[in-house]
Amino acid sequence: MDASLYSPLDLAYLGDAVYELYIRSTLVRAGNIPVGKLSKMGANLAMAKTQAAMVDALEDYLSEDEKKMIQRGKNAKVGAIPSSCTAREYHKATGLECLIGYLYLGGNMERTMEIVSEGWKRCGYAQ
Repeated sequence: MDASLYSPLDLAYLGDAVYELYIRSTLVRAGNIPVGKLSKMGANLAMAKTQAAMVDALEDYLSEDEKKMIQRGKNAKVGAIPSSCTAREYHKATGLECLIGYLYLGGNMERTMEIVSEGWKRCGYAQ
């Protein structure tokens, strides 16, 4: 099935897992770091606040189709919003995860990694 036909929340669900795997892979490759520290570093990158900041920072980097996919995720009706972020941040994070899931399902993992890497770079997160 065409990846664009999936619901934005299904894409975000998958995108969350792909993003988490990318975080963990990147952190483990950075060196032999105690797992507690890895977990703390990873949690910071996985926060909705971080993902929302990435969406803002990537505005001029994304294609129009990628921006539309983020918008689909942002507009999706989500359940409860965590107390660690605002509703606006949570919707932006859902948009980013929607885009990541869409790209992954479409077989475009290289572009997924480019977007995440560039987002981290623009937000000041070292890789």
